[in-house]
Amino acid sequence: MIEDSDYDMWALIAQTRHILFKARKKELEEYKISPMKSAVLVKIQELADKATPTQIARVIVREPHSVSEILNRMEKDGLVERIKDPERKGRVRYTLTESGRKAYSQSVKRETIHAIISSLSAEDYRQLSTILKKLRDAGLHELTKRQYKFSDIP
Repeated sequence: MIEDSDYDMWALIAQTRHILFKARKKELEEYKISPMKSAVLVKIQELADKATPTQIARVIVREPHSVSEILNRMEKDGLVERIKDPERKGRVRYTLTESGRKAYSQSVKRETIHAIISSLSAEDYRQLSTILKKLRDAGLHELTKRQYKFSDIP
């Protein structure tokens, strides 16, 4: 068997991400909100009047068509409202409805995330943050070399 420590590291990161995602998903199920809907709700709230599908996609690092699909479902669920942009024809923005604001307030309850992340010391936290940003940036560089772009990632 070929030993590949880079692949082993990738697998460890993927497993960790999967477990964190499942824990968050389980927490949000109580409110009938998916992690993706939660992320979109949070970004619409943060972006305020700049919450276009493209801008939301940029900040949550997803493809615009995927974000448009989730926004369409969220609109049908009564969580968001589509508003025509008065300044640019054909452009739309999104805002939270009353139900969306309620779902937003529920989705920012992040006990599971805090419980897991709090297992890190302050120094572990700082180091992990630095390392993950370095890996994210290297990954984005690789994607960009292959004509795949995400921009304005925080």
